[in-house]
Amino acid sequence: MNRNIRRQIEWHFYNYTADEKLYQEKVKDIVETGLTANYNKVGHSTKIGDPTQNKAIQLSKFSPDRNWAAVVRNTFNTYRFEAEYDVMVELYIDKKRFNEIIKSERNKYGLNRSTFFFWRERWLNTALMWAKEFELL
Repeated sequence: MNRNIRRQIEWHFYNYTADEKLYQEKVKDIVETGLTANYNKVGHSTKIGDPTQNKAIQLSKFSPDRNWAAVVRNTFNTYRFEAEYDVMVELYIDKKRFNEIIKSERNKYGLNRSTFFFWRERWLNTALMWAKEFELL
């Protein structure tokens, strides 16, 4: 994994809630479009005639299981019962720096710098595999 891919994946970890909201907004926009009739364009289109069917096709492109929020969610679930999970929560959800995590009194795992970066590499590689499976990278 190169530096740019690592940055991209970590950006989505730090902005998980924004990714989730963006997905919800896209779905809402698709559902709410075309609620009023536009009689000026009757008979001048090559689109699918049924608006409901057209919305269903558009929504199928935005699968909730194949976006960056799902990559982050699946990675967190992968490490849910591991020691890495607590560190991931502190780093990405609580927005703590790794120095704060290592020097913290709550450092119940005896975590040092090399272990932190080893764990981070593990979970970022897991996220990379999910992103490749969902064809996001």
